Amino acid sequence: MAYHFAGQNFSSGAQVVLVDGTKLANAQMKRTLDKAGLSPEQAQADGLAFVTDLQNVLKGYTDSGVLVINSSVALNAPAGLNVTDQVAQHLGLELE
Repeated sequence: MAYHFAGQNFSSGAQVVLVDGTKLANAQMKRTLDKAGLSPEQAQADGLAFVTDLQNVLKGYTDSGVLVINSSVALNAPAGLNVTDQVAQHLGLELE
């Protein structure tokens, strides 16, 4: 039965992209920890700024009618749906 649904044309459905939230968070933490002499308060402010910046980037997808799903919960990931690299670039993050 699943094969039957896979063959149907869903072109009228919602657009969907995947983002690896863990990968983005790890890159942000690394960037924060690489800053010498950062106080705990400054590190916290850095983290909060990251959350705000990420929400702003994802809002662009929302405003365009695109559903963003954390890639860790996707059961399958067809090629081209993962936009983690593009989001990281907008945030100025280097992914490993």
